Amino acid sequence: MRFLEKLKKPTGCFLALTISLTVVSIICALYLVFSNPKSIISYIVYGIAGTFLAYSSYVVVIYLKSVKRGIVQVLHKFAFISKILKNYTFRTVVFAIISLVINLSYTALYVIIAVLSRSWWYAVLAGYYLLLTLIRLITVYARKTNKRKGTYYFCGGLLTALPIFLSSAIVLMVVDGRAFVHLGWTVYAVAAFTFYKITMAIINVVKSRASQDISVRILKNVGLSSATVSVLALQTTLLDTFYDGNVALLNAVTGGIVFLITLSIGILTLIDIKRIEDN
Repeated sequence: MRFLEKLKKPTGCFLALTISLTVVSIICALYLVFSNPKSIISYIVYGIAGTFLAYSSYVVVIYLKSVKRGIVQVLHKFAFISKILKNYTFRTVVFAIISLVINLSYTALYVIIAVLSRSWWYAVLAGYYLLLTLIRLITVYARKTNKRKGTYYFCGGLLTALPIFLSSAIVLMVVDGRAFVHLGWTVYAVAAFTFYKITMAIINVVKSRASQDISVRILKNVGLSSATVSVLALQTTLLDTFYDGNVALLNAVTGGIVFLITLSIGILTLIDIKRIEDN
């Protein structure tokens, strides 16, 4: 019974032994994969390594909540971070400012490259990121003014105009074969981050529906629009890296879908603003 209790929630030496055996068994299994993958001993080691890995995953899960709780308690000691954790609207604005700075950096980078290389492709990308920056900047600024209604409508209009820059980029992708290029293993990192970005953007938009703060709705919609475009950028990267077929057709189809989605986001944002203002 005591052993079962230790298995349910290992501590001390038992926990250290579990982690050590997991690491050792995995190293042995990896060694056998390359040296003697099909022997009986190898299969036994694979089974042992799999068992320890599964059990260690269980241990990580049961301790994750307590670790998270401890970290959160420490973070709450700092007033600014505590406000971010507690206040959804404030957290949205802070992250929007961070995104604004990142977009501004991309804008400056693409402007410099466009001027030096005399490339319309980078000029269009600079315009796209500049528009994202303006929307976030004006939305955050509008929270501190008495003319929110008109300013929010202006932001909604800019978000609706975003597909204009996007359509220019799509045309260059299709006609000139332009693409977002990433070297080596960075392709996989970009793919993982893009899927994370679009997933979180969708979750954030759904969560924002519970808020009647227009700025929160706009900022989350901007995030979704940006994430949608990132999916298109990822496709061009993957096709440029791994595909030898008709890239232009695939980019045109996906580009058209993304164009319609971003246009719809802009229009729905304007409708959302009117509905909330009327209420």
